[in-house]
Amino acid sequence: MALRTFMILGLTASMVIADEPKRTVEQLENEIKSKLSRVKSLKATLIIDTEMVFDEYRYQSFDSGTFEYVVKKGNTVFRKELTTYEVSEAQDKRSEKHGSHLTISDGKMSFGVREVRNKQTAYKMKQLEQYGTDPFMELRTNGDITVRPDAKVDDHDCHVVRTTPTAAHGDTTISGYVNYFFDKKLGVLRRYTAYGPENQQMRVVTFSEFKINEPIDPERLKFKPPVGVSIVDLTKYGN
Repeated sequence: MALRTFMILGLTASMVIADEPKRTVEQLENEIKSKLSRVKSLKATLIIDTEMVFDEYRYQSFDSGTFEYVVKKGNTVFRKELTTYEVSEAQDKRSEKHGSHLTISDGKMSFGVREVRNKQTAYKMKQLEQYGTDPFMELRTNGDITVRPDAKVDDHDCHVVRTTPTAAHGDTTISGYVNYFFDKKLGVLRRYTAYGPENQQMRVVTFSEFKINEPIDPERLKFKPPVGVSIVDLTKYGN
């Protein structure tokens, strides 16, 4: 009787496992994009923590601020506003910088203004990110995509996908894989963690305190060039 019960339980467990096949990248992508289609606007807190160490060179930065976007005609129009702190050390020399970084995108082009030590620089480049419509757009340019085991970010259940760079995606000697954590309920990106070529953690980007489908002032999503600052057009260099 005990053996028969054990066999039945074992068969049941096998059936449960068989009913939950591992999803393909395409299936997970479609699921995430379906959930994101309900998000027409988003506001979030954004924190970027970076540390890179190469031989005798060490670089650290901490950026914090806000991120917000609106989906318009299938494109993501966004604003990313950060205060920044950087410190670098090389050959017994240490440098610290405080500043700010504003990025505003019109859905196709991104315009940015950096300010460090009261000096501003501005640029224009092609928009790579489509957070609200196609978050996998940028992932495809970063490397081969694979599905990883589910995980939590804080108390939120997340799907996890990984991009692993190949020679076709750039220089594999300076970057490693990146893990992306997508909220299971909302489809939004909650975190991504980037690693170096030797699997050392280099950057953690975290989105939190989400406000979904709340009005955003259209003026906040319009780029106004700083007075007297020339905009460097990076699209001329393939960016």
